[in-house]
Amino acid sequence: MVFIDAAVGKEDWSIRKISLGEHRAPLNYVFHALYPEELLRLMKLLYGKAPKAWISSIKGEDFSFGTGLSPKTKSFAEEAEIILESLIRSELKDA
Repeated sequence: MVFIDAAVGKEDWSIRKISLGEHRAPLNYVFHALYPEELLRLMKLLYGKAPKAWISSIKGEDFSFGTGLSPKTKSFAEEAEIILESLIRSELKDA
């Protein structure tokens, strides 16, 4: 499972593995969204297991309403896509 996140930060893009033990806060049932770690915890509670998961954060430039990505953000996303594709192929090969 791969989560993609638009981010504000120093890195153009990053990819990291998510584990169930990372997020210790109570489950966030008040809002309309869940952290990826919370979704994995719910899957574990409901189904007895959770898939391997990664999150890719892509640096965004303009978070106003609109369509499409800026040219710079699109290039960051394309770089991350190459790495993610390699990661997924490796995981499928090892499965």
